[in-house]
Amino acid sequence: MNIFWLLFTPALVYGLYVVAVLAYGTLNDYQPDEAIELESLNSSRETPPDSSSLSFVIWNIGYGGLGAKSDFFLDGGIQVRPDKETSEAYLNGILRTVESLSSADFLLLQEVDVKAKRDIIQQCEVTGVRRDGDKV
Repeated sequence: MNIFWLLFTPALVYGLYVVAVLAYGTLNDYQPDEAIELESLNSSRETPPDSSSLSFVIWNIGYGGLGAKSDFFLDGGIQVRPDKETSEAYLNGILRTVESLSSADFLLLQEVDVKAKRDIIQQCEVTGVRRDGDKV
């Protein structure tokens, strides 16, 4: 009988804890107002036409080293970084693609290396962009 209580008591305490946490979360669930009136900081009351839109391009360039010729070790290959010629070819392809996307309002690049060991070519210097988004 003592073994039963020795095993049952921690399970009961844990179960009560879970129920208490769920009850607390349910009772204290934040319910924001359905609509919040915001004050405009712009003195003009003109609104943009309904047809206006912004275009975004979000692209993970894979540090400029992942392409058809890559043999990356995390994908089952053996390379940590591509050779210089392959890296230059990939970076030139990235730059051509970025130029073709110039009509986008926002172009957000991921995995652009800054002085990384795997980075043969300093991508930020070539692309003309710093980490904070300012032009070099």
